Amino acid sequence: MKLSLIKRAGYSASLLAMLIWMLLVWQGPYFDGMTKFSPAHSFVMIVLPACLFVLGLLQSRVIPLIIAFLWSVPYGVVMLSSSSIYCLVGVVTIVYLISLMLCRYKRMRYW
Repeated sequence: MKLSLIKRAGYSASLLAMLIWMLLVWQGPYFDGMTKFSPAHSFVMIVLPACLFVLGLLQSRVIPLIIAFLWSVPYGVVMLSSSSIYCLVGVVTIVYLISLMLCRYKRMRYW
């Protein structure tokens, strides 16, 4: 598998995370837990790790990918246990992990 294809999967996962966040904040048709999770909190836990993941892919560095994955894991696990479309946030976290592992397998630099 080529590194460009792995990066494309990472970019797609990050974009999907950002789109899901917009859906979560502006519509929220299935998620009644917005009283528990504020839009600012979900922004910090979904969008910022996605931006960091994209930055790590653009720079071809593994450390930002690791930080973005670890940052998104708690929220991803919570969302993965939901029974709505927002379980895709958990799937995005899994794609982050797979992309991270494949990037490291292809000898992407740590720092």
